[in-house]
Amino acid sequence: SSTGLRVVLEVCQRCPKLRVLKLYRNNLDDSGATGLAELFSKCTGIEEVHLSHNRFTAAGVETMVRAAEEARPDSMSPLWLRLEQNEVADPDAVYEDLLTRLSVCNRPDERYCTVRTCCKKMKVHLPFFNWQRTARPQHGHETPSTPGVVRVPQTAGVVGPSFRVPRAD
Repeated sequence: SSTGLRVVLEVCQRCPKLRVLKLYRNNLDDSGATGLAELFSKCTGIEEVHLSHNRFTAAGVETMVRAAEEARPDSMSPLWLRLEQNEVADPDAVYEDLLTRLSVCNRPDERYCTVRTCCKKMKVHLPFFNWQRTARPQHGHETPSTPGVVRVPQTAGVVGPSFRVPRAD
């Protein structure tokens, strides 16, 4: 929870070579966003922060993204900030608002926007941000493009550890 987060962040701030922080599925909420924002300003070399499946709202997201964007050196790769499956009510509107004021990218091109590079030269990547618990996918974005995830069709028959999809004749 956000209460225990303080201890974790104290340890993280003493790790100057910290590159990846994974705190997904920890029931974190906006009260923890300020501590994470401090971490971004103190550990500017951090490359990835995974905060999916928590309870952040638009306010917490803005606090963290603003701090990360301000602290990130121009010469460094973008911060890969995973914030999908949180409680952002209208993620598309929140992203558009952030985009007007901050150097953020929602990774529209999976080939050229990666963990280490941004095709738009932005400072913060928000991949899969439109996938929030409180939001419905837009038409054309029905499934997240997560490598290794296969959607099994409803008509598929399970055969051992795999499945067969009937052909349309």
